[in-house]
Amino acid sequence: MRANQSSINKITVVLFFIILFLISVSQLILPDKEISQAERRRLEQMPKVTSNAIMERELTDKLEKYLLDQFPARDQFLKSDAFVKQVVFQRQDIGGVYQYKTYLSKVLFPEKTNDIAYITNKINTICETYLSGMPIFMTMVPDKGYFTADRSGKPHIDYDAFESELKSKLNTSLKYVSLLDSLHLEDYYKTDAHWRQEALEPVVKVLNKEMSNPTTENSIVYDNLGEFKGVYYDKLFNTTEPDQLITVKVPGWETAIVTYADEKKVAAIYRLDMLDHLDRYDTFLGGPQSLVYIENDAAQTDKELVMFRDSFGSSIAPWFIQTYKKITLIDLRYVDVDKLNQYVSFSNQDILFLYNTTVLNNKINFK
Repeated sequence: MRANQSSINKITVVLFFIILFLISVSQLILPDKEISQAERRRLEQMPKVTSNAIMERELTDKLEKYLLDQFPARDQFLKSDAFVKQVVFQRQDIGGVYQYKTYLSKVLFPEKTNDIAYITNKINTICETYLSGMPIFMTMVPDKGYFTADRSGKPHIDYDAFESELKSKLNTSLKYVSLLDSLHLEDYYKTDAHWRQEALEPVVKVLNKEMSNPTTENSIVYDNLGEFKGVYYDKLFNTTEPDQLITVKVPGWETAIVTYADEKKVAAIYRLDMLDHLDRYDTFLGGPQSLVYIENDAAQTDKELVMFRDSFGSSIAPWFIQTYKKITLIDLRYVDVDKLNQYVSFSNQDILFLYNTTVLNNKINFK
């Protein structure tokens, strides 16, 4: 028995060193990857060896991150880890991400009262400083968990209480517009946090009515740009099929002039050059951008719209191209409130604050 046990121990040690050797060889032979699809981020690349980096131990830290990021079959190991947690240990969510039928959602809890107070104070400051006498509207986009949490038995913020708290702290000059009756679970991507642009016509109608805009034309073209694997797609060991990325082309979209301030360039509304990005949602108006200006001389009115928005605004803004002669999109994550008048001349525009619940529940999203 002792001899057998000794043989088993030797075999185990040999196998361990063989596996370690194979992993090391694989890491040397295989080309480095630039991105991790499972983690939706760029991976650390081989650091440059410099005397300063060695002296400040910066090289050691970067090398450690590089070796971890470039570990062979990293994404496969992450997926296997998710499989074990879900199937073997019966975990119902991974990092807050869970599945309801064919929809993937993320837990949003608890409500951060102090953060709401901070954010509404920022919005009120903007209204009082720049927007006196203008028509101002505010709307909140419910995150997908509004439709899936209760049905899945997951904790979630109380939307009625959250909305009441929000409205009670907003400047009385703002008119709050509720979207809860205009949205359904099917209006969201199955694998992503965002709403589907092609499903937003009811939302646009509600906002246009509140902002006294004419009825939009129905000559709308829908263009399918192919598969879309959202931010939740690789978070779970799931059976959900990829979504389809569909864009909406309203009258005037093709001749509209779009200026991207961060990139200092004029480009298209739908950025086909970003279809190979980590997040294909960046196709909508270039993804995260501090300032975007859209001009359409063929619009139905001479009105202008200034939209303070998060990423949900990137896909709804093109719906308003046929209505407004000029649309200015401002992302307060990247623009200092004190310097707003350096980028926008506020004068007789429609103002819309459009934010989803997740952003409004975390003050880190406001500079």
